[in-house]
Amino acid sequence: MMSDLFGEFRDAVRLDEVCVKRPTQIFLCGGRNPKPDEPGRPKSARHAFYRHLQQVNSPLLGDIVLAEVIVGDREQGDHGLTDILKVEELVAEIVGVILLFIESPGSYAELGAFTANKTILRRLVVVNDNYFRERTESFIYQGPLKRLFNTYDQSLKYFTWLNDHDSPVLDEDLAHTMAVDLSEFVPEFQKRNAGKARLSTAGASGGKPKLSEGELMCLITGLLDVFVALGLEEIEQALRKFASLESDLNIKRYLYVLRKLDLVGRVSDSKQQSWYYSRRSLVDWSFQPTAKSKTWLDWRLHFVKAYERARTTDRGARKRLDAMDKIMLILTGDEHHG
Repeated sequence: MMSDLFGEFRDAVRLDEVCVKRPTQIFLCGGRNPKPDEPGRPKSARHAFYRHLQQVNSPLLGDIVLAEVIVGDREQGDHGLTDILKVEELVAEIVGVILLFIESPGSYAELGAFTANKTILRRLVVVNDNYFRERTESFIYQGPLKRLFNTYDQSLKYFTWLNDHDSPVLDEDLAHTMAVDLSEFVPEFQKRNAGKARLSTAGASGGKPKLSEGELMCLITGLLDVFVALGLEEIEQALRKFASLESDLNIKRYLYVLRKLDLVGRVSDSKQQSWYYSRRSLVDWSFQPTAKSKTWLDWRLHFVKAYERARTTDRGARKRLDAMDKIMLILTGDEHHG
């Protein structure tokens, strides 16, 4: 049944007019960021910035995504995510802003990886200390920083948080000033990246474009929103109606990241079968003039009615409807989500 429903929906969608939108979330990368209640001086510029947001109870706090929260999970290895860099790349593919402090060996690696990805590069903001501003002969400056600057010069920001000693170290007062000033710029970055963009359908073969991983993750949130509840294999089946996918694609890693970002949720039935649902759709659908329904909500109601009609004859439909009952409890705040 589901294959027919996926095909029906794909036929109704005008794919070249479908738009995706990134959430306003800020992926905060850079130096060490210890536990929020750890006393003492800030351990890095990134730590000073995050601590400032906490101290003033900034509204930006609700948008901050910390790498430690994403990668510090035993579940990560179960989803084909074998290294931290790949996890961070997937997060950076979908969030609205990647805010990267250049201050540690790990941040240099992130800078290289992020500037090599065109999708990420457009939303990357790099923060560097003025101590390094005139050191223009280094590979870091001539390579990744120059690529970033040439893409959008306002994406490279210089502040001062290091003292002026021969071997400079973080100065707490300077770092605090930097954090205050930077926090005023960040909403501009969010606003800059808040627009919608059409799917990369140019050059699509057979009506199935090869989308970026960020676009695929956005598309998953939209498909789950329309079909309400889908199993793992169904998500891949639905995606293949809309995009050209690698034969060995591991959908689990996308769902892991989407769940960590609270864009997708999961419930399980008595047999421990997982059902996924959208907590926030990142897709604006567009439909063919001849489509029988012209809004995503009408299509959702259409599919729910199809599940209900199949309840008595299709065991899968009954399980899906049971899962949908759990999902409604979660979305209305009556139960914790997974």
